[in-house]
Amino acid sequence: MTRRVLAIVLASSLLAPAFAAAASGRGVTGRVFATPQLVTITLSAGSVQVGVATRAEATVQNLGASPLNSIKVELRADHAGLVIGDPIRDVNSLKGGKSATLSWTVCGKAAGSYVLLARVTANGIAVDSLARVLVVVSGGKKACP
Repeated sequence: MTRRVLAIVLASSLLAPAFAAAASGRGVTGRVFATPQLVTITLSAGSVQVGVATRAEATVQNLGASPLNSIKVELRADHAGLVIGDPIRDVNSLKGGKSATLSWTVCGKAAGSYVLLARVTANGIAVDSLARVLVVVSGGKKACP
């Protein structure tokens, strides 16, 4: 029982200044990142013909202050109807507040709508980008490289 009372008293004494600041109208603000890495993906075209290559770019950002190390960036697709050149790329490290952009050539072997996303893994934590859709339409006369 003594431990619980001591914990409550300690917690209230640590939180009291924050509550007092908020009550006085000065407010308390802050940002908490569950993980310091962020990855976004862009496509140079939203629609291409079969056999015509387009480019996908993933930008990895380190939102934290400490460097990210042993970074792997993977371009992922939901279907084998796409050809992606070297889907996994390595970045040695990324200092706090910095970003790196990687690009891939993507080519559709068959008509359809394909979901693409980028996954970054750094310091043992994996984060996925928002998905993008690449529409591949028939009519192309080329074969993917």
